[in-house]
Amino acid sequence: MKNRKYLVLIIIFLLSGCTNKKEFFEGELTYIYTDETKLLDKPDTVRVYLKNGNCRIEEIVNERLFIMDKEGTYLINADSGRYFPYYLKECYDLSVFDSLRTAYKNKLEISRTGETVTIDNAKCSEIIYLDSLDVPEGTRVVPFWEYRIYIDGSYKIKKFSVAEHSEIDEVEYILEQGYLPTYIKKTYRGEVKYGKLTVAYKLIKIEQKKLDESLFKIPTGFVKVNEINELY
Repeated sequence: MKNRKYLVLIIIFLLSGCTNKKEFFEGELTYIYTDETKLLDKPDTVRVYLKNGNCRIEEIVNERLFIMDKEGTYLINADSGRYFPYYLKECYDLSVFDSLRTAYKNKLEISRTGETVTIDNAKCSEIIYLDSLDVPEGTRVVPFWEYRIYIDGSYKIKKFSVAEHSEIDEVEYILEQGYLPTYIKKTYRGEVKYGKLTVAYKLIKIEQKKLDESLFKIPTGFVKVNEINELY
């Protein structure tokens, strides 16, 4: 009877080892942002920190810092000791945002080409889709963006889907879907005075490491401002 008891314990131990769940990615991602047409934006290095769904984004050239949690996105100015609530969950109709996210996730799923490419030793699958916009009033032109995205599914990504800001929405959105974007190329095909506009994000470094919780908190003593121009 005693031997049978030990056998049961050994089986439970082995089974528990087989069912260990893969941990969410925790660490730092480094992207290079470029505007291939060199008409609007200068190249930048963007560092993305992820931990338990929280996110920190540092734009090195633009000297901007965003901290994101499940309640919203905050733009931080370390020089002035101020922060601005750039995006708050409570300020938006979440049902609208949720339906948009579902639509875009479906678009990502059905736009897979089946092609794979190796980027920095990571095997990535390709997604290509067109993002049509509304027809501008008084015109017969439908402008749209063309996306070419490569994602690596070997990492388990978690990011709260409340962060919205204009600079790196594409990277944020793919992260929110649980994918690791390794390369995103976005080309505007509509009629714009700048001509064809193409921007790209390329992942150049992955560091999987433990991060301090303080990276994802507004620094103690920082003052909240109600207008973004009060940051500076």
